[in-house]
Amino acid sequence: MAPVPRPRLARAALALALGACACQATPSFRLRWQLTDREGETPREITAATQCSNVGMNTVRILVTDPLGLVAHEDFFPCFARGFADEDTMIAGPELDPGEYVVEVRGLQRDLLPWTAGELDEDSTQFCSGAAETIDCNPLDVACDCHGLDARKDATITIDPFVLVPPRECIDGIDNDHDGLTDAQDSACSVGGDVPESLEVSAVQFRATVTLLDGNPRARCDGVGIGELHARACPAAAVGEQGCADADAIEIGASECRTDDAVFFDATLPVGDYVLELTGRAGDTARTRPQLFPFTLLPGAGAFVPIEVDFAASSFDPPIEALASFGLGFASDADGGEIRGCVPGTDDGVLAIDEVTLEVRDAHGGPVSPAVGFTGRYGAPQPATGACTTAEIHTDPLTWGGWTLRVVARAADGTVCFTTDGAGTNGADAPLQLAPGADASSLVIPRVFADDGLPPPSCRDCSGDGDCGNHVCQDGVCVAAP
Repeated sequence: MAPVPRPRLARAALALALGACACQATPSFRLRWQLTDREGETPREITAATQCSNVGMNTVRILVTDPLGLVAHEDFFPCFARGFADEDTMIAGPELDPGEYVVEVRGLQRDLLPWTAGELDEDSTQFCSGAAETIDCNPLDVACDCHGLDARKDATITIDPFVLVPPRECIDGIDNDHDGLTDAQDSACSVGGDVPESLEVSAVQFRATVTLLDGNPRARCDGVGIGELHARACPAAAVGEQGCADADAIEIGASECRTDDAVFFDATLPVGDYVLELTGRAGDTARTRPQLFPFTLLPGAGAFVPIEVDFAASSFDPPIEALASFGLGFASDADGGEIRGCVPGTDDGVLAIDEVTLEVRDAHGGPVSPAVGFTGRYGAPQPATGACTTAEIHTDPLTWGGWTLRVVARAADGTVCFTTDGAGTNGADAPLQLAPGADASSLVIPRVFADDGLPPPSCRDCSGDGDCGNHVCQDGVCVAAP
């Protein structure tokens, strides 16, 4: 059976009755809201629906809270409310008990949830509260404004206009550049910040090869106190003597510092001229001054930028203060391909090393004064000249710089069998590079060869077929002829 329509007279009577009831209440306030541009400038009256739809703000919530922070009233309206085409039209609120209140007006997303410009902490509120010390919106809130209200009996107070700043393009739920992609799906929005979706951007990958202390091959990140590399970029025009200005810097990320493999960073940036800034850090503390690398990002699918970065000793602030650790190994052949310890292996053809002299020199191999001391196992003093040991040896703490190690190893009769003296090109001295930190890997000391291409006789074993040259074999040892 079809429904029977209610007589028109009855409907009219009902409307009159409802109107009579409404007249009995006096609204405690009336209000209106305005929209600014996305920069928060120039508030304008809303007189057309497109002003709201163009920024993705379809709904506005009015929330009233009492001095205890309890909700006294909540209502929802279209952003372009009925009658707003007339600039004098206002929204009337409910009748409230006399007292102090806070009135919040907030633009909402399509799902009626608030916008935020970041993650709120656990103690943050999502509305202006009458119980708060101030009546301001949360600093991370978007499209929010609030005012205090002193409600009075039988009085309607006109509240100053509420000013709402629209959400930025990358969170407004609109395909602003008409490319079929919205918000996070649009590559421009991966840049972060208040950027338009139409911004032309490109992906870039940086491959950083890291060296330390002017390419010292023994230097390691942990030895110089660097745990990670921190990368950021900034427009080339925003670079100063100290690197990127914080206000213009674009965070790229951090990665573990390592010298044995490349370090990679990825970013999406607007096209243009930039500087990449790399800093060595220990936790949140910068250990080095920024190293800067200019690059240009062109339109396209992406870019690959190789970087070679060396953190020299002069880039560390404060300077590196650390000891150097090492072990000793001795080359059994001219190429240093076979390594032995203080005592040779079976049929090595080389005698045991009787005495070793150690001397720390500067980066260029020059002597230093005062002399640098050494400690051995368990912190016991290690004499600069003493018995050969393959145990770990430490220098006294050093300020880096660069430091090298001169080594001379002798047979029992004082003949030099292994040394860094004269071991370089054209007979130049070639002390071995040291590096800061507890790196106990062996420093390989070159073997000495006489003019006949053989080790000095006192450094050879003749117990087998060993040749003593102009020496004689006595008890398996080459000794000078009587």
